[in-house]
Amino acid sequence: MTAVLLLFAAYAAAQDSKSIYKKYSDMDEVNAVYISSSMFNLIGKLPSINISESTDEINMAPLVKSLNSMFVMDCNDERVCADMKKDVDKIIDKHKMELLMEAKKQGETVRVYITGNEKTVTAFILTASSRDGFTFISLDGNMNRKELEKAIASAAESL
Repeated sequence: MTAVLLLFAAYAAAQDSKSIYKKYSDMDEVNAVYISSSMFNLIGKLPSINISESTDEINMAPLVKSLNSMFVMDCNDERVCADMKKDVDKIIDKHKMELLMEAKKQGETVRVYITGNEKTVTAFILTASSRDGFTFISLDGNMNRKELEKAIASAAESL
């Protein structure tokens, strides 16, 4: 039963991200990218995708293979950014997403939110807000929580 609820929550979060993408992606003020599960399957056939951070090396291939979709949007128009941020905040609140990480540096705030359980992350949202704009990244799938947290920690070290 828990697995069914988790899958439903992931599907609902992905649909909400898709609706935000549809609402904003055709605007001239917004740069947008969508990557489908078929593309992730193709990328996942690569033998390994390694990221080296100091002494640790992270193989991203298992994480990539676990993804169903990815939406990325970036905006620098103040009005559009404010509207997009409100819509993203609604998703975060609606799905009671957990704030996994927050980093603040020189007027920019980066937040990472997730939904899932202790083993699997089914939805991931990253937002980056600054005086100059707003960025929204949404991933959905069945990501190994430990692997995702390791990749996020590695990326956070470079902020």
